[in-house]
Amino acid sequence: MAASSYRQQPKKKKSIFLRIALIVFALYAVVVLVQLGMEIRAKEQTLADIQFQKDQIGADNQGMQEDLDDPDGLLGDAAHDSGYINSGDGVYKESN
Repeated sequence: MAASSYRQQPKKKKSIFLRIALIVFALYAVVVLVQLGMEIRAKEQTLADIQFQKDQIGADNQGMQEDLDDPDGLLGDAAHDSGYINSGDGVYKESN
């Protein structure tokens, strides 16, 4: 009858402080996750904007490289910009 000598102790009610602390921690974790999600979306938008700018600059560079590859076109542009020729006039290069 040793088992009967032990009394079952009544279950203690969980501390209200513990429950409040757990709820506060859960709310804090949710707020932090939401803020991190917002930061990620903002950084993704910034990245997309920078990639778009990079693509535009790459296209501009390609156009400039094509201009450099055609020296006659550069000569015509320079003559036009300097006022030596008008629109519709041609540039003739003397060949040796």
